[in-house]
Amino acid sequence: MTTRLNSESSDKRYAGYRKLTWGIDVPRVGFVQFASAVAALENEEPLIEITNMQIDAGREDVEMQHALITVNNLVK
Repeated sequence: MTTRLNSESSDKRYAGYRKLTWGIDVPRVGFVQFASAVAALENEEPLIEITNMQIDAGREDVEMQHALITVNNLVK
């Protein structure tokens, strides 16, 4: 798994908070378990928002997928 900070900016909606945008690349993941974990993360952490998710299936290993997600995180 690779995680990188894509951008950082002040959040206009909440004074004193900054919005961090992260790109997360997961090269081998099972779709059902991954989707369940992403939904649980977003439901349990009110300062996290999943803004984009892409899941690709490869021909060489049909049981594992490649996932890319973009996450916004508010921090004080």
